[in-house]
Amino acid sequence: MIVLPQLLFLFQSLPVEVPIKQFNEWNRTISRFIWQNKKPRIRYKTLCLPRDKGGMSLPCLENYYKAAQLQYVVYWCKEDYDAKWKELELNQLDIPLQPLLGDKTLKTIYSSKLSDLTKIPLNIWFKEICNSNLERKARLLRWVEHDRDFRPAQLDMRFKELTRKGITSYCLISSDTGLDSFQQLQENHDLDKKDFYRYLQLRHHFDRNIRILKEGDLDLIDILIDAYKGKIQRKVVSRLYLCLQLYKKLSTSYVKCNWEREANIILTEDDWLNICEINASTTSSGQWREFAWKNIIRFFITPRRKYLQSGRTESGHCWRQCNNVMAGHCH
Repeated sequence: MIVLPQLLFLFQSLPVEVPIKQFNEWNRTISRFIWQNKKPRIRYKTLCLPRDKGGMSLPCLENYYKAAQLQYVVYWCKEDYDAKWKELELNQLDIPLQPLLGDKTLKTIYSSKLSDLTKIPLNIWFKEICNSNLERKARLLRWVEHDRDFRPAQLDMRFKELTRKGITSYCLISSDTGLDSFQQLQENHDLDKKDFYRYLQLRHHFDRNIRILKEGDLDLIDILIDAYKGKIQRKVVSRLYLCLQLYKKLSTSYVKCNWEREANIILTEDDWLNICEINASTTSSGQWREFAWKNIIRFFITPRRKYLQSGRTESGHCWRQCNNVMAGHCH
C-alpha cells in the first residue's frame, strides 16, 4: 500500500507504454518481499484475488496500469467532464474520437494522425476487448454517422444533421429491449416526421448487426455506456480494475479440488465461495482472519508433507501428540 499509490500516480501521469517484462520484474520483487526470499507457498495470482474469493487483494500492477490509461477513454465519452487535455485530444481528427472505440478498422484508418497520448489507451482498449470477446458488444459504441457498415449514413447527408441533434452512439438511443421507438427519439432529439424512413433503416441495421441478445457481468463496454449516460461519478480506475481482474478468470478452484480429494467430498462452487466469504467477514481480528485464511488455502506444511520431504517416519507424527500418523490438512 506504500508502493501502489506512487506507481499509480506515474501510470496516470505519463503517457508511456510499459512493457510486460517490467511488470514481471516488479511481481518478482514483491513476491521476494512477501516470502522473505523463500520458496512461495501460495501462487502469486491467488494472492491477487479479492478476499471474498479466497485471495488477499494483492494489487495487480499490470491491470492498474491498464485501468489508469483506460480512464481517459471513459472521460472521452463523459460529456459533462471538462478538461483542456480532453479538448485537445478530441480535436485531433476531422471526426470525433469516440466512434473509434467501436470500430477497430476505423481506428486503423486514422492511426497515423493520432498522437501517442491517444494511441496507447486505444491500443490497450482494443487488446482487452479482443481478449474478453467483446467485439460484438463494442459496436454499441459506434456512432450512427460514422458506422461504415450502415450504408445509408454514407449516402444520406441528413444523418449528419441527426448527429447535431444528439443521435450519436447506438448505446444512447437504445436499451436492453432494442432501439428506442421513433416517438421517443422525436421527444428527446426533436426529429421530424420525414425522418421516419431513416429510423426504419436504422432499426433494421441495429437489430441485425448491433443488438446484443444476452447480457453478462459488468464489463468495459458497460462502463463506457454509463459514461455516455452520465452515471459515472467517482472511482473510475477502481471500476476498470475490477473488470480487468474478472477477465483473467482467476480462481481458487484448484484449492477446492485438493480439499475434495483429501476429504473425499464434493463441494459446489457456491459452497466454496461461501466458505471464502464467511472467512473474509466473520471476525474483525486481522490475525485470526489471516490464520483462518491460511487453513482454507492450505498454507501450512502438514506432517504428511514433512514426511514426504524428509522421508523420516518421526516427521509424519502429528505435532499435537495425538498419535495420528501422516496427518494432513483435514486432520
